[in-house]
Amino acid sequence: MKKLPILLFASFLLTACGPPLVFGIPQEQWNQLNEQQRNQVIAGYNQQKTAEAQVAPFTAAANALWMKNN
Repeated sequence: MKKLPILLFASFLLTACGPPLVFGIPQEQWNQLNEQQRNQVIAGYNQQKTAEAQVAPFTAAANALWMKNN
């Protein structure tokens, strides 16, 4: 149980130290895209976020069960 806060903090640090992202891709890559490619990236990003939102209750329930059992 004591390891969980450490793991969460470590994952936060790793994420915070990464390159800046625009719609889920690095800024440098975003700058090289044309308008059509950017629209495709935005559409894909929005689909991913919608899917994540739909499964969030199931993920939360699975995490709660895991925490209860460990």
